[in-house]
Amino acid sequence: MLNRQVILYISNSYQKVLLSIDTGFFTASLSVLYGLVFTFCLYKNLHGSTFPICVGATIGFSVMLLHKIDFKLVRQSVPYMTGMILLGISTAYTSSFFFHFFNIFGIILLFCVFMIRQFYNDHTWNFRDT
Repeated sequence: MLNRQVILYISNSYQKVLLSIDTGFFTASLSVLYGLVFTFCLYKNLHGSTFPICVGATIGFSVMLLHKIDFKLVRQSVPYMTGMILLGISTAYTSSFFFHFFNIFGIILLFCVFMIRQFYNDHTWNFRDT
């Protein structure tokens, strides 16, 4: 009985290691691809016309990574992605540093809230004491 449990444990560990290697390779290749897209879009032109493409690529790569680790995309996160895209378009159409700074800050803030909504059940959160 003990040998069978050990074999099952080793088999389970081996499958986890293979899954970890597969996920690691996927994540590494996704990171390199994202780096190439980021470099193409924003090299020496951080606020250019390809900025919305980079924002869309950020959302796309995030969704692909969420899909790889078996997280479903929450429907309530669509407004955050839409806001990120609209702020990216706004950044491409303005030349004001003030708007660039706050658009990028807004994109980062929306992305953080988007990820929080994906990983945590925030339906029970509130500010009042129970």
